[in-house]
Amino acid sequence: NRKDFLVNTFILGVQKGGTSALYDYLLKHPSCSGGISKEIHFFDENNRYQKGKNRYHASFNQLNDVLIDATPSYLYRKKVDVRIRSYNPNAKFIILLRDPVQRAFSAWNMFRQLNQSIPAKGVKNRNFNDHLKKIYFSQTFPSFEEALEMELHLMNNNIDIEEPSLIRRGFYEEQLSRWFSTFPRKNFFVGISEEFRNNKSEFVNQLSKFLNLKNLSSKGSILTDVHARQYVDKIDPVCEQMLKKIYQDENGKLSQMLDRKLPW
Repeated sequence: NRKDFLVNTFILGVQKGGTSALYDYLLKHPSCSGGISKEIHFFDENNRYQKGKNRYHASFNQLNDVLIDATPSYLYRKKVDVRIRSYNPNAKFIILLRDPVQRAFSAWNMFRQLNQSIPAKGVKNRNFNDHLKKIYFSQTFPSFEEALEMELHLMNNNIDIEEPSLIRRGFYEEQLSRWFSTFPRKNFFVGISEEFRNNKSEFVNQLSKFLNLKNLSSKGSILTDVHARQYVDKIDPVCEQMLKKIYQDENGKLSQMLDRKLPW
């Protein structure tokens, strides 16, 4: 029934963690369906959220048992957890975590390539908030080091602006703590992006149990990189070491929270 349905499965993140590949893979299963686009951005964009549930539901045409909204900024953006709890307190959540250092560099590369490929007049029609537009789509695109310095300035001065977020999106323990305090821990499947790539069968086996999906297969080349990008440059070793130092304590807390070793 179109009036009664609720989206029940959310891929929360992380940005550049393999969520597009995972989403496309799940949609191959006959019990899964998604929205008219992968990233709906209903719960993290105030102007969309204020238009109400019916407007959100208009983004979903096919209503299968597992109905997926895959918006990888949901994990990072504040208020999203509370908004989804108000919408569907029984929702399930899938999170793919990636080495935060590599994730940060990959995100910067994504914006650099978008900066080069999107005409200036087309930026205003894209789903970027004002801070992102100012940082990444002004006349001079920042180097990776410059983007990190911008964010460190915000962090060191406790300025509550969410972008740029190259560093802060990698504070996984902090974000998971917020979500775990809003929903029961059993509602979450937390996977590791590197394992999603390298150990398909075990990953798929665990995910199929979580979603109660039968015949979820890991055979063939189904787990392909949807938005993998070729990098012109390698990450600067100084920036890499700085980020590793920033994430050291956070990764330790994350490992303890998930009760497992991390591959980074």
